[in-house]
Amino acid sequence: MIFKFFTRSLLVTLLALLFVWHGARAQAEGGLQFLSVIEDFPLMTGLVESIDEAMVFETGAGRVVEAQAVGPLNPQDVTSFYRQTLPQLGWATEGQFSYLRAGERLRLEISHSLDVTGNTKLVISLSPVK
Repeated sequence: MIFKFFTRSLLVTLLALLFVWHGARAQAEGGLQFLSVIEDFPLMTGLVESIDEAMVFETGAGRVVEAQAVGPLNPQDVTSFYRQTLPQLGWATEGQFSYLRAGERLRLEISHSLDVTGNTKLVISLSPVK
């Protein structure tokens, strides 16, 4: 009887740990983060939003937003990520770093820092289409 109790307890504990581990793994693998000022703009893993640099304005024509993110990534990888990801979110490519969707224009500026950090900087600009 005690053996059955310990066997069941051990089984329940192992299953609980398996669910917790699987949930944490799924979140780490698929849990994209998004910009705080453009709630449907995905933040590539490795980039960190520079919240103090964000600017948001509401105009009669629509919203105007500028945001920045930095991280120790290769600029070509950042470019490739957004070229693949943004069309999946409904953004139509307008130019090399420009996209259109629902009356808004999204522009990306990707640069590599020459200082000691060597970080890649992403500047995101969102404005109404004129």
